[in-house]
Amino acid sequence: MRRKYLAIVITGLLLMSFRMAAQGVPELIPQEKKGKWGYVNQAGKNAISFKYEKAENFSEGLAAVQLQRKWGFIDNSGKIIIPLTYDKASEFNNGVALVSSGGKHCFIDKTGKQVSPLYDRISTFTTDGITQASRNNKYVFVDKSGKEISPLYDQIVTLAAEGPAKVTLNDKCGLIDKNGKEITPVKYDSVSVFFDYGLALIKINNQYGFIDKNGKEVSRLYDKISMDKKAPSFADGLAKVESGKKVGFIDNTGKEVIPLKYDDAQEFTDGKSKVKLNGKTGVIDNTGKEIIPLLFDSMLPFADDGTAWAELNGSWEVIDETGKVTKKNNAVSGLPAKVGNNNCLFTVKDLYFGKDANGKTTLHLLCERSGSCMNTAISRLESVNLRPQIVVNGQQSYPKPEYTVVTFAIILPAVGGQMALSLAYCFTFETDAMPEAVIFHTSENPSQKITLQCKKKGK
Repeated sequence: MRRKYLAIVITGLLLMSFRMAAQGVPELIPQEKKGKWGYVNQAGKNAISFKYEKAENFSEGLAAVQLQRKWGFIDNSGKIIIPLTYDKASEFNNGVALVSSGGKHCFIDKTGKQVSPLYDRISTFTTDGITQASRNNKYVFVDKSGKEISPLYDQIVTLAAEGPAKVTLNDKCGLIDKNGKEITPVKYDSVSVFFDYGLALIKINNQYGFIDKNGKEVSRLYDKISMDKKAPSFADGLAKVESGKKVGFIDNTGKEVIPLKYDDAQEFTDGKSKVKLNGKTGVIDNTGKEIIPLLFDSMLPFADDGTAWAELNGSWEVIDETGKVTKKNNAVSGLPAKVGNNNCLFTVKDLYFGKDANGKTTLHLLCERSGSCMNTAISRLESVNLRPQIVVNGQQSYPKPEYTVVTFAIILPAVGGQMALSLAYCFTFETDAMPEAVIFHTSENPSQKITLQCKKKGK
């Protein structure tokens, strides 16, 4: 009976041992005692003497141990299988282990035989079991078996956490997947990182386009794509593109939304873009529909009150956001008017008043600036400005400190041997009343002022 019971216990222990091995539970466990490392069994009894500086878990029957700052491998009896000659050693996986010595790295098998080239550098393995290694200034992907799974390249750069990597060879770029397979030819002059919309910008033969993470070219090539620093500028979801001196827009899938038919276009703001064709200017929405017909010779930016200066047949008019010419509210007498001196002279050519979104009074000016300062120091133009005041109920008021200034500048033909600039300004005041007069002076000559009286309605 006792023998039968003993046989059952032994069988149970064997089954438990097999089950533990199948579940990955190590038979021997590294442990530290009094600053030295060794191994104990499942019962906690010493199995391999405590003499090592460091000891790692067993893997595939072998464990890495360190003695006198050198690493090697022992079996579960404590026998040294691979001599302790390495500076670093990892555990065995798929029959190989990564070891380092003298600043070089390679894979060895369970006999200690080198089964891969020597590498100068090797990175940490990814969760997919892939690492990047370099030798002789070339880079390659290596799997955990030590097998090189990609060609050698001059450079490998990961572009996205779950996406492909950029490779460079002989000054050309391409993409490989995480398994080292080329998903594009190595033919591009440059490939950017992948942006949050899943595309990367490519350059080839001085033209630009987009590819997705599968290496598919999702747009045709363009001479120019609008940029914001190092990323394409998709203002309001559309990027301006140019090819053959014609301009259009694409979305962030690479689809051409607005055909390349315009001579020039501004980036979209609030769903609108100012475009130019055959010398005429208008405005389109983000579907390409014309919301202001291309009738005007030029057009200045719209102010907060929804109006803008527009030039039509040589005359400057005020238009609304549909392109309709509106009347200038409370125009002044005495235009054009000059303020300043020969050093910096402003000519106020036209003005009108409006209301911003908060009902505050706005003043729109169309001016020309000239004088000797234009020839001597263009940088001074920023420090010499026109300063307006308005008069409401006999009280003078300057623009609020955060007033908006919209500047439009064109170098005009020389005036009396001097340069001239055409400028447009918009100022916002704290009052909601229409003024009785407007007073101008320059920041350079605040004492020299001109006063223009506003015309009464009906006059």
